[in-house]
Amino acid sequence: GLTSIDDIPENVIYLNVSWNRLTSLPILPDSLEKLDCCNNQLTSLPQLPDSLEELVCSYNQLMSLPHLPDSLKILSICNNQLTQLLPLPDGLEKLYCWDNQLTHLPILPDGLKILICNHNQLTQLPPLPDGLEYLTCSNNRLTQLPPLPDSLEKLICFDNQLTSLPILPDRLKMLWCHNNQLTHLLLLPDRLEKLICINNTIKKYSYIPTNWWGTKLQIKDIMYH
Repeated sequence: GLTSIDDIPENVIYLNVSWNRLTSLPILPDSLEKLDCCNNQLTSLPQLPDSLEELVCSYNQLMSLPHLPDSLKILSICNNQLTQLLPLPDGLEKLYCWDNQLTHLPILPDGLKILICNHNQLTQLPPLPDGLEYLTCSNNRLTQLPPLPDSLEKLICFDNQLTSLPILPDRLKMLWCHNNQLTHLLLLPDRLEKLICINNTIKKYSYIPTNWWGTKLQIKDIMYH
């Protein structure tokens, strides 16, 4: 694989240099909209252009990030050595930050739809955006979750220290909450299709959805002891 890159042409829009042995990147062109530099040996990134919409830099050795441009919509920074994140752009829609050393998250943008922050050292989550659809926060140190938005369809929160869950939104289809300290589950949504809650101390459900015996439900995954 490559160990270095020369100057990048000024008009490049998409740059993919993943799966190499790069330890640094050159100055990035102002035209760049998408950068994929995952699976390298990068310890830092250069200044990011204001045009950048997608940044994929997972599986490196990053300990910090440069200022994130307001244009950014997708940020994938998984499997690095990050201990904190700078303020996130208001327009960010997808954040993938699993397998770092994060102890907290910054304020989440209002338009965020996907948050995947598993395998960190989080003890709490910030308020969740109203439009969030997919939340994965497993393998952290969470003792509680913030209120869940009505838009949420998937909640994956296993391997934490949760003793209870907030009110579950009606649109929720997937709930994986196993390996916690739950003693009960609140009202379970009618649209729920997949539930895994083994390795808790659940003694009863408040309510079992009427459509659980329909074709969509995967009965084998309804386990609670």
